[in-house]
Amino acid sequence: MFDIDELPILIMEVIVKATHESLPCPDALALEAFCSVMRDAAEGPQLAAQALSARIHTLNAREALLALSTVDRCMRKCGPAFHAEIGKFRFLNEMIKLVSPKYFANRTAPDVQIKVLQLLHAWSIEYPKESKFKVAYEMLKNQGVIKETPPPLPPEDVVVSPRNKHAIFEDEEKSKLLQKLLQSKKPEDLQHANRLIKSMVREEERRSEASCRRAHEVASALDSAGLLQDMLLHAFEASSDEEQLIDELGHINFN
Repeated sequence: MFDIDELPILIMEVIVKATHESLPCPDALALEAFCSVMRDAAEGPQLAAQALSARIHTLNAREALLALSTVDRCMRKCGPAFHAEIGKFRFLNEMIKLVSPKYFANRTAPDVQIKVLQLLHAWSIEYPKESKFKVAYEMLKNQGVIKETPPPLPPEDVVVSPRNKHAIFEDEEKSKLLQKLLQSKKPEDLQHANRLIKSMVREEERRSEASCRRAHEVASALDSAGLLQDMLLHAFEASSDEEQLIDELGHINFN
């Protein structure tokens, strides 16, 4: 369905976007784009697993944790084909290397190691059809890597509030166009899909930035209002400079 040379680049770009170290949790928009590409491409799950196995090995502990969280979220969103790819030793060996003293345990952050063990334990219970999760977990127990049951996975990092009808990926026109492009066999349509996803990501970033600016403005206004109220309570003691400040604060638009 896709140009095999283009698809890995698109998948990796979206993964990098979803797991940037500045994020508090995997980027929901990029994750949705990632799952859309993966579901609509025959090679999607295999290429996604390869890209994620590389991403969890980044030496940036924050990004490695986000990459592991991304794998877990995709397990819940992307269906049996993705489960089967993550359930292969090809991927599981890359997770095992992060906690094994024979490989990279000495350079892997403790938080990343704990996350790996938490995921293997959780997956061995949640996805019994993929038997290699349990095999990998039991092997690490037998090797002494797992000395006690890891703590349970924390709840989702963030609860996503409902978006308005024009929000990214709920914009009906753009969603239909993206789906059509992803199902096309033409390489140029994949390139167009790539550009569309990037434009939608940028649109969401602008929306977030505007929201942050508004929140900052509201916080500043509330601070000024509190200061004004406090100064008015003591206005009879105010100096000439403080009287001038009261006058300036009184003319701020708090709407």
